[in-house]
Amino acid sequence: MYLLDTHTLIWFLEGNNNIPAPTRLLLRRPLNQLRISIASFWEMAIKRKNTGKLVLPDALNDIIIKTQQLGIEIISINTSHVLQVETLPLHHRDPFDRLVLLKP
Repeated sequence: MYLLDTHTLIWFLEGNNNIPAPTRLLLRRPLNQLRISIASFWEMAIKRKNTGKLVLPDALNDIIIKTQQLGIEIISINTSHVLQVETLPLHHRDPFDRLVLLKP
């Protein structure tokens, strides 16, 4: 199982070479289960609309549909995830990265 972060998902859907070739092979292998946190789509929406820090190749709804069509599991956020955030060390300040790394 591989948990994708926001930019990895975007690059994967675009076929972007920012993902190293060995990693792209792993992500394309049919037996490997891919997951993405719903927080990544939340991050895309905020950074695209509110801050202008993100340019997406498609509408967000289309990205979500494509993600689902590829069989990438979208992980929800629940109250246990919120409680886990309090226990995480502060390696960086990006709140979305902190949510994405939580155990499903």
